[in-house]
Amino acid sequence: MDQRQAALACLQLARRLLSQLELLVFVLEEDLSPRHGHQKSRHASPRHQ
Repeated sequence: MDQRQAALACLQLARRLLSQLELLVFVLEEDLSPRHGHQKSRHASPRHQ
């Protein structure tokens, strides 16, 4: 496995991690944003996916 293949593998992994991070940030922003009202039991139900 040469350097180019290793770099491509790293890029694919980074891209996957970034998409996971985007999803996490989206969920956290939804959780922290006050515009949905402040019921606390909302994030127990997985309906906003």
